[in-house]
Amino acid sequence: MMSSVMKNYRDSSSTCQCLHSSKSARHGASKSAVRLDDNELDKLIVQGMNSLSFNELQKEQEELHGVSADKAEKPADVDNMLIDVQDHLQQIKGGTPYEDAERLNQDYVRNRDFQMHFLRANEYDPKAAAEQMIRHFEMKASLFSKDKLARDILLSDLDDDDIACLLRGSYQVTAFKDRSNRKILVQLPGLREYKTIENELRSLFYQYMHVINSLDYTSRGCIFIYYAVGEFREKKGGADILKYVAIGQAVPLFTTGLHLCYSDPSSALLSKAGIAVLPAKVKAKMKVHLGSHWECLYRLSSYGISQHALPISFSTEEVILEYQYSWYKDCLQKENSSRDSSHSMPTPNENDVLCLGRKVNNVGNDRLLAMASQHSDWYNTGNSRERRILVDLIMENIRKKGGRFLKPEENSSQHWQEVSVDEARSKIGQLFRNLKKRNRPSATTSFTATISAPDDARIVTSVAEEDVLFGRKYEHAGNESLRQHVEAMAAEYNASTRGRKKQIADSLVQEVKSRGGRFLKPIEGGRWVEVTDKMAETKVSARFRNFRRKTSGEDK
Repeated sequence: MMSSVMKNYRDSSSTCQCLHSSKSARHGASKSAVRLDDNELDKLIVQGMNSLSFNELQKEQEELHGVSADKAEKPADVDNMLIDVQDHLQQIKGGTPYEDAERLNQDYVRNRDFQMHFLRANEYDPKAAAEQMIRHFEMKASLFSKDKLARDILLSDLDDDDIACLLRGSYQVTAFKDRSNRKILVQLPGLREYKTIENELRSLFYQYMHVINSLDYTSRGCIFIYYAVGEFREKKGGADILKYVAIGQAVPLFTTGLHLCYSDPSSALLSKAGIAVLPAKVKAKMKVHLGSHWECLYRLSSYGISQHALPISFSTEEVILEYQYSWYKDCLQKENSSRDSSHSMPTPNENDVLCLGRKVNNVGNDRLLAMASQHSDWYNTGNSRERRILVDLIMENIRKKGGRFLKPEENSSQHWQEVSVDEARSKIGQLFRNLKKRNRPSATTSFTATISAPDDARIVTSVAEEDVLFGRKYEHAGNESLRQHVEAMAAEYNASTRGRKKQIADSLVQEVKSRGGRFLKPIEGGRWVEVTDKMAETKVSARFRNFRRKTSGEDK
């Protein structure tokens, strides 16, 4: 199927085959004009596609047709990409509104979910995501006041003229989805009417970001339909088209298909300027349809888009606004409810990490201590980038368990507030430094259950004979068994390559585990934390090196 799609899409003469009937004549276009405009649009799109590799083109075409698989996001890979995004931002943010927003509220601009929108919209390209974030805040600064840069835009931020644009229905998020369960966004340019173009752009910015923040949008993306057919065709002569393109490039809208529908070829020709500046990958997801309502609807249906997805009564050529009004009322109600709840103080739960600067008997604090104890070697030997990844993984794990990092409000022991991301990172970093300094946790805890840490850490209260205990002072059966294995394989280990040494060390780790043994690190209170295979492998390798130094000393 896909090979035929590729062939058809590369053939500029067969792309966008639409309307060769006399219906277009009533809009003042001749048959030769249809052919001319159609070809010009095709040429622009195909030029963009020809700059892509076959695999890239096939990927974009699969998304357009809704047959691509959901993207699997591996947490470790995502963390690396988010750090790359920050690295790129550091190089280009100077003097930009992004930097202003960062000064106002760093937690907002560095929020993981917020930055993930830009990564997804740019197909996990950190550099492109960083550049779009710069454009995003530039657009936001041009439309709204500076104090709104570092927070979400609300309906209360829009004036009456902005709201009028929003309720006119020229841009709608419909109640329907396509056959691949993707949201459908429809723009009806013939309904555009505004006091100033800024009114239209502010309402668009709000609606775009509302869609982007919706939970069912993130994994599948959305379909965008520009429907300029019949009474909904462009009536402003393409005025400000580049401003519409600019706002589209400033918001992280994860668009997997873009359909441009026209009944008037001369109107389609006005799109040339907008199409010309679009990235090649966007052009590859684009289809142009020329024809009457029914011809365009037929072609949309071949992409899994029902005629009911368009908020139009085709028998009367009138817009349907019921869902738009319902959506507006729902947004208004949610904002009012959120405003009321924002005045309430957070109450600590058992999964929260309480930042008090002293020992705290709380499950969340115990969980944090267990994860830090398990991964202290990783933190102490890692570079700044690796440390940042580890700290963020721990923070994410606390949140997945329903925990927050809380501190008491100033001059109050009863009221709590959530600390900033940087404060939480600072607390975790200080805990790692304390563990390194004392070589043991700094608090006595009572948490004995299995916890879900970055590598499935486990706190245990008793040891078995098969276990290997960290620390020189322990004379234990499991340690003695490991020592005998190390001495027996020392000659092979010392003569091996680096890769082979790693295999030998790993084989001994698996040997211990196959007997039911664990590698345990002591923590305070007579308890132990089970370490990762990577840390156990490091421990075994150290045993080989220590034995080599010991035997070399004896030979001298």
